[in-house]
Amino acid sequence: MQPAEFFFLGPYATSIIAPRLYKEIYIAWQHLPESVIKLNTNGVSHGNPGAAGAGGVFRNQSGDWVFGFSRAVRIATNSFTEAWAIRDGLCFAGQKNFHSFIVESDSKYILDLVTDTNTSDNHGLSAVICDCRVLLRHIPQNLV
Repeated sequence: MQPAEFFFLGPYATSIIAPRLYKEIYIAWQHLPESVIKLNTNGVSHGNPGAAGAGGVFRNQSGDWVFGFSRAVRIATNSFTEAWAIRDGLCFAGQKNFHSFIVESDSKYILDLVTDTNTSDNHGLSAVICDCRVLLRHIPQNLV
C-alpha cells in the first residue's frame, strides 16, 4: 500500500464539490550521492502560539539514521518552531562536521526566508532567520 495525501470532507460531501477529493503523493527514500547527509526538520505548536517543540533527524545516503535532536520551545508559533528546528539542525551539522548535506522542511515559508537574502529583517523571526543564514555561510556545501 502506498502512502497518499488526501482531503476528507466527511459524510456530507457531494459530487458537486469534486469527483476526486484527494491527490496521491508517493513517498520513498531517494538515495543520495556518496558522503551527502540529509537533514529533515519539523516544528510544531499546540495552538498558534502555543506549547511548542522542534527537532530533526540526519540520515546518510542510504537513509540510515545518523543523528537526531529535539527541544521544547515553550510558547511559540508554528513558523518560529519550524525556523528553530532548522537553526538547531544547522548548529549540529557544524558541530558534527557534516560538510555536504541537504535540508528539508515542510515549511516553504521558512525555507524561503532563510534562502532569500533580499527579505526584510524586520519581522518576529529575523533573529532566528539571521542565525540560519550565518550558519549556512560556514558550511561548505549545502542545499536548502
